[in-house]
Amino acid sequence: MQDRYHNLNALTNHTNIEDPLIKWDTILKEIIGKELPRKKIAKICSDAATLISRSDILRYTYMTDLHGQQLNLAETIAYPKIEQLANNYAKCHIISLLQPLRETLYYAGSVSQAIHCKDGTLRIPYMSDFLVYLDLAKSKSQILKKQKWP
Repeated sequence: MQDRYHNLNALTNHTNIEDPLIKWDTILKEIIGKELPRKKIAKICSDAATLISRSDILRYTYMTDLHGQQLNLAETIAYPKIEQLANNYAKCHIISLLQPLRETLYYAGSVSQAIHCKDGTLRIPYMSDFLVYLDLAKSKSQILKKQKWP
């Protein structure tokens, strides 16, 4: 961890902080355990097993997860796909946290338009374009389907 964040640690004088990638991986593992459909995970694992059984070349790998745990060949193939699926579910959580902020910013901007300072400037910057991509996410199913975000 010291090597990965050397520049940030030097700027902030923090040397004993937990690795943010490990924190994110912990969150994803919780999502995988609680929210991902078991059928989708089983399908990904089955596809990995099929790939291994059909491959004459790919027989061994040495790879660890972010916590340093060694992954077997099937996990090496399947886990990135499972993790990507978990990332989509994490987006749902992030958007649900940002939605009230967006609504507050829109409201503050509308009120600010009605109350101008004496010099004609707005008291609060108009935020109509801030977090506009949240308008694209009306439901959890839309969020899970959406692949590209602005």
